[in-house]
Amino acid sequence: MDIKAVSEFLGEKPFVMGQEPTEADATVYGFMAEILWAAPQSSDLYVLVTEKCPNIREYCVRMTRRYWQDWEGLIDKC
Repeated sequence: MDIKAVSEFLGEKPFVMGQEPTEADATVYGFMAEILWAAPQSSDLYVLVTEKCPNIREYCVRMTRRYWQDWEGLIDKC
């Protein structure tokens, strides 16, 4: 997945296809959330998403808040 292309396509939209999430968001979120919350912070992909494509990070936070309000509690158990 070309992260920069996804970032450019997403732009300032709240979700991939516009104002409401679609199946495309499930796919994009799956890839990007793994980079944000499972990859080492020293990895090139993590740095790319957090420093060069901040809209991807904001998007992942938005998706997490929408579908997993108990995210922090779940993560704390790991």
